[in-house]
Amino acid sequence: MSWCLLLTGMPNSGKSTIAYQLVQKEVRNALVIDGDKHREMQFLGRKLGFTKEDVLANNEHVIKLAQFAQEQGFNVIIAQIAPYLEQRMQMRKRLKRFFSVYCECYKDIRRNRPNFVDTELLYEPGDFNLVVDTGITYLEKCVENILGAMLWGDK
Repeated sequence: MSWCLLLTGMPNSGKSTIAYQLVQKEVRNALVIDGDKHREMQFLGRKLGFTKEDVLANNEHVIKLAQFAQEQGFNVIIAQIAPYLEQRMQMRKRLKRFFSVYCECYKDIRRNRPNFVDTELLYEPGDFNLVVDTGITYLEKCVENILGAMLWGDK
């Protein structure tokens, strides 16, 4: 049975890095939905901004894409900011075997990472299965902690 992993957190917190590391080293039969790349596709016929409405519209498409992938038997890894609690609750409700990980990282550390994006975004806490501190934890250990916490063993 397929599963869905949401890697969520502020910009430059390591979400995409962890997602691609999972696929390269550990997880098979998985589709990565990278929030930055997904937004760039402009699939909805209009350019999406960062208003709450645009963020929720983008999230709705991510959910539908993840549902489609799961119906085809793929595991799904979503690397997306998903700042609104209602977004994450919708994902949990509509996606099979959903597991969410908050990638915590202080702004001082994120600022020194490539392609830093400063934002006044307010991130609503809650609805996480696991929190990993990507500012002090090595990438391989983050991956190990996530896989260990998921406990499904069907990589």
